[in-house]
Amino acid sequence: MGKVLQIRVMAYTFDHEDVKRTWPLLYAQVWGDSEPRPEEARGVLDLVRELDDGCRFAPWDKQIKLLLEPGVQKLAGLMQQLEDALGDWDPKLANSLSDRLEEALTELEKELAKA
Repeated sequence: MGKVLQIRVMAYTFDHEDVKRTWPLLYAQVWGDSEPRPEEARGVLDLVRELDDGCRFAPWDKQIKLLLEPGVQKLAGLMQQLEDALGDWDPKLANSLSDRLEEALTELEKELAKA
């Protein structure tokens, strides 16, 4: 890494519409039907953060919170592991964790669909 040029290992969502299409119930839970502002990010990691914040602070229905909390705690743990792997420059582990994060979101989407 140079003095000016920095090298980073990072994770980001290329197309934010994929999040809305892939996990529509979770997306609606955190953002409703509002359209994002141009500067607003609504990627996978943003969804996880918003779910975590929502379970802790948002005035969501108590039953929804109880349903989501275990899965959201798992997601928060996976996201922390992902951030650690990225910080440690471990793309192989980060890739594995990204798969696990998406799988956990899909499972949580299925739980929400049952409610």
